[in-house]
Amino acid sequence: MKWVVLAVLLLIPAVYAQVCAEVFIPVCSEGKTYSSECHAKADGVTSFTQGACTRTLDDIKKEAETLKTQIEQKKCAQKNPPNECNELVEKSKKNKKEFLIKSVEKSIEIHQKTIERIQNSILNDVETATYITNIQEEIENLQELKQQISALPIDAKKEEIKKLSDQLTQSVGKVNVKALASSLLKVNLKLQQIRTSMLERTEKIQSTLDILPEFKAQFQNELNAIRANTNRLMALENAIKSSALAGNANSNKNARTSFDEAKNLLPPTKEKLKTLIQKINIKIKEQNDKVRQEQEEP
Repeated sequence: MKWVVLAVLLLIPAVYAQVCAEVFIPVCSEGKTYSSECHAKADGVTSFTQGACTRTLDDIKKEAETLKTQIEQKKCAQKNPPNECNELVEKSKKNKKEFLIKSVEKSIEIHQKTIERIQNSILNDVETATYITNIQEEIENLQELKQQISALPIDAKKEEIKKLSDQLTQSVGKVNVKALASSLLKVNLKLQQIRTSMLERTEKIQSTLDILPEFKAQFQNELNAIRANTNRLMALENAIKSSALAGNANSNKNARTSFDEAKNLLPPTKEKLKTLIQKINIKIKEQNDKVRQEQEEP
């Protein structure tokens, strides 16, 4: 009876592993993620933390380089590789899979930040809703791609891995395009705020010149040049917005070209406006001093 009990006890770990529910409530132990506490304990793990192990893409890349070097040193590609090659090759396959999954997660994270930028951009409600809907569709596609990669067996054929890798590359390209477009829309908002402030000041100057004919003849041309620049800035804002909304690499390039022009035009226009205000203030002060002096004379 004693030996029967012992035999049953020895079989417990194997049976325990078989009855683990197929749920994903991950735990982490020594850099390895288990899908649940049950699976971790079935593997003999006694110490773990809740949640999946967090490794960055850089961590995974470094491990991949190390594994590649070790595989080359062990000459695992030869016809009769040493036994330790099996473990290294297995780790390398797992590393590639983890890299793909982590890349998808990073892409989803970038998309989510893009949504935040869009919500703080110069788009109206309809444009914002349309743009965000498109991004959310991309996120859903990425989540589906993540599931496909996660379900991929370690010994999957190269063709299957390449197919999913190519899909990921295309998705990452879309992520980068959307992220750049959202960044351009965000800086465009700042550009619009500055240009609007400048326009308000030019209108105040115009009102001043309209009631002071002697000043108008002297400063109107300078003000017209500043107004022409602010109008050009407005046109560039619209170009940036329409190009960024198109959401492709070429339109982003056009948006960036418009932004670069606006960035170069803005400082000299601000300086001209500042100088004109100083000139007008000096003239107003001179005129006030002259009037005061005439009043003081007997």
